[in-house]
Amino acid sequence: MTSPDGSNWEVKTAIASKAWGGLAWAPSLSKFGSVAANVTDATTWDFKTISLNVVETVTAAYFSVVAVSTKFGKFLGQAVSDSVASIDIPLLHNEPAYVTVTAEQGTQWVATHDYLVGERCFPTDPVTTPYCYQIQSVTTGISGASEPSWPLGAGQTVVNGGVTWENVWGLIEPQVTGPLPHS
Repeated sequence: MTSPDGSNWEVKTAIASKAWGGLAWAPSLSKFGSVAANVTDATTWDFKTISLNVVETVTAAYFSVVAVSTKFGKFLGQAVSDSVASIDIPLLHNEPAYVTVTAEQGTQWVATHDYLVGERCFPTDPVTTPYCYQIQSVTTGISGASEPSWPLGAGQTVVNGGVTWENVWGLIEPQVTGPLPHS
């Protein structure tokens, strides 16, 4: 059988004759699989991938990569990398894509919140104070009742409640590239 995107599929068993329970995705295998009443009834599908290298000087905990179709911008796939390295994005449809790479930014700062060492946040008004901060305390701490005056220089710190924040970098705009072909 051929799907609308032109991919050929091998039907392993008649759908009507099985008790299908759902669809599963195996990121490590880049495969979808159907969940049937018994394991021998399951079918898997191979999907194409887009491979790319993230070249960035910031120290992010992870990078999120999202692929959307060059036609109508429909979602095709997503991957997360915990390093600046090669990333393979499994695609739901086999077609060229635009790829957006976003560095982990953390969450918006919250008053009297328990923060962990290494956790990142950004100011409540990132438009006028566009910086990202990382907790540098030896132990976890609770932020103050009001937002601190954030330091503007990289490496500068500020104490807020029981948390010491360090200005790590400014908020990073997502980078878009493409169209990229699948392989």
